[in-house]
Amino acid sequence: MVAIVALFFRVTKLVIKRPYSFKHSPGDWLFLRIPAIANYEWHPFTISSAPEEQDVLTVHVRGVGQWTNRVYQLFEERKARALSRVYDKKSES
Repeated sequence: MVAIVALFFRVTKLVIKRPYSFKHSPGDWLFLRIPAIANYEWHPFTISSAPEEQDVLTVHVRGVGQWTNRVYQLFEERKARALSRVYDKKSES
């Protein structure tokens, strides 16, 4: 993963390092597995980045079911912990 952004309306934007020589066309999809949510579940998602982007792939995951809602919750929790650490460091100064 390169970046993860929890957006509005329970959408999570995942920016993934693009594997060398990976090619895709508009409308292509990939399977994602996130072991922190489920070790053996793979879910299909449309690639939302342009094929011309050489370094990364972008996938948007909307929380509509149990697994996709867990994706959103997982990264919202991580964001909250990271912000809390930043706030704690500022208050120590």
